[in-house]
Amino acid sequence: MNDFNADFGDPDDSFEKGIAPTSTDHVNFEVRTKFLPWHKPRKQWVRSKQWADSIGRLIDNLDLVASQRPVRYLSLPGPDLLDVRSIQPVCEAKNVPLQFLGLNSGDDNPEIGLEAALLNRVRSLPFIHPASDVVKDRLEQLAVNKSVAYARVISAQRSFDVVNIDLCGSFAEGPTGVKGGNIVNALFSLLHHQANHRQDDWLFFITTRSNKDMVDPQTMVRLVDAVNEILDERPELKEELLTSGIVRESDLTDGRIDIEKLSTSSYSNSFALGLSNWVIHSLLRAERAWQADMLPHYEYHVLLDDPSCDMLSLGFYCKRVRVPHTDEFGLAPVDDNIPEPQPDAIKLRARRLIQRRIAERQDLDRKLYQEPDLYKECLDTSASLLGSSSYDEAKYREWATDEETKLVAFMQAVGIVERVD
Repeated sequence: MNDFNADFGDPDDSFEKGIAPTSTDHVNFEVRTKFLPWHKPRKQWVRSKQWADSIGRLIDNLDLVASQRPVRYLSLPGPDLLDVRSIQPVCEAKNVPLQFLGLNSGDDNPEIGLEAALLNRVRSLPFIHPASDVVKDRLEQLAVNKSVAYARVISAQRSFDVVNIDLCGSFAEGPTGVKGGNIVNALFSLLHHQANHRQDDWLFFITTRSNKDMVDPQTMVRLVDAVNEILDERPELKEELLTSGIVRESDLTDGRIDIEKLSTSSYSNSFALGLSNWVIHSLLRAERAWQADMLPHYEYHVLLDDPSCDMLSLGFYCKRVRVPHTDEFGLAPVDDNIPEPQPDAIKLRARRLIQRRIAERQDLDRKLYQEPDLYKECLDTSASLLGSSSYDEAKYREWATDEETKLVAFMQAVGIVERVD
């Protein structure tokens, strides 16, 4: 299972010996009290329950303990590396190192000293591979062949067991169909790079805003047009789509999804349909074909002005489409029991799964409200992680409680949860 081209650097581990600190001198920085949207407990649920749990299952599927290689993980970790900190305990429990490569914005950071110290703290944790690093460059630069990001990811012929694109904005917030450094081009390059440099199964996660104000109108047109073509090609999918409630009959014009008629909920669902189908189509049509199966779909509220969620947290389990090896000359008969791949059947199954996942989507804000013990677990874990990242833990708990009070009032006002008098 060990793929040389998937390694981060020199395959001789002795070359990397001593790169990462084994202990950290904790520099005294001012304790931080400014908290950000991704510090909320619901985001910790995503880190722990969606990402880390899925990665734990992937470790088992790939039998990384037997192969004695690390989990290779690419993400946009931010200066606090909260995703890495949340995944590390799973790797430690399974006795498998975590080798991460982060892409963080190359913009000037007034807290650069703190950022470096936090990176060193994470690299000194048990079961963090010494070659782990953060690159100061933007995700969009993966589409620019002279960028640092391109050199460290694409040119280096690395592949990753997990690719986690956690966006604050939208996958489709800018114009598409144009050359250059943008998110869509970067992800298309990254998906094809993964397809061409891997043998083993892998995970792809993407978090994106889905509300109308955050999605480029022409990009949405392209996504919905593609979905409509799929539905025209497979009428049974359209029937299932309408039955599921993802969109309604009133959202259609002449049997096709009409963007102008979409409610905020149908708009978000249609965006999820378009993006998810783009992922499976991009991988299935790559030079080396992959099947991408959508994982359970989660969402939550950023703007508290509509009952519909406007942040999507999506995941895909990607596995190689195997093809039989035959010798048409008949000199080397091979019986590997691999049937000829059926692209149409693979596409139909993947598209049906997408529709089922979107129909069964879960609102994390409602889920955590209805399961207070789970909310407390996420709050406690988040507080602990932030406390170890130079945040004031007590102030964080006050902030989180205030934010939760606002969220619950909103959900009660719009009927997402029942009002308690």
